[in-house]
Amino acid sequence: MENKPLRWLGAILFLTVCIIQCRCHAQTLDKIAETPLAAQDASSMLGLHSLEPLLTEARSPEISGFIVDKRRELHKIPELMYEEHKTAKLLEESLKSMGIPVETGLAGGTGIIGIIGQGEPTVALRADIDALPVEEPEDLDSAGLFRSTHEGRMHACGHDGHMAMLLGAARMLQARAARLGGTVLLVFQPAEEGGAD
Repeated sequence: MENKPLRWLGAILFLTVCIIQCRCHAQTLDKIAETPLAAQDASSMLGLHSLEPLLTEARSPEISGFIVDKRRELHKIPELMYEEHKTAKLLEESLKSMGIPVETGLAGGTGIIGIIGQGEPTVALRADIDALPVEEPEDLDSAGLFRSTHEGRMHACGHDGHMAMLLGAARMLQARAARLGGTVLLVFQPAEEGGAD
């Protein structure tokens, strides 16, 4: 017997990540929407005839703007492994503002897990939260809108983007929490660059 809640979760999470990563490339998004697996999952799991409602939502200024704003906010405060206190606080506040319960102080003190839904199956999504001991180039953000405020530290490996995308996925999933038929764990992992405990 097919596990429909798990496939539904897989469909929405796959689409959310693809949409966020490719949000500026309409042709790529249209190709994703036309794939048989995505179309089948959308129609059978989400009760939709196409993926267009999800694509439209992910492209909306509300979701895409939220992700861009969070990425810039996180880019300003890069912290090295197990020192991600400001980052953890920002993530905790963001999740709580969406009505998502959180567990904090994990994995060396700065790890966080947000919990959406309840029961089985359980699916975990992970984002790494630490930065690198790298000086940010002067020309990266010439307008100074989101330049690192921590000298000698930078999100040079994309972890700011990973966190922002997971917050975007959290927002879309929380809006559908009553229909999940399972649990989604949002895992924000410290110390990926140096090996987490």
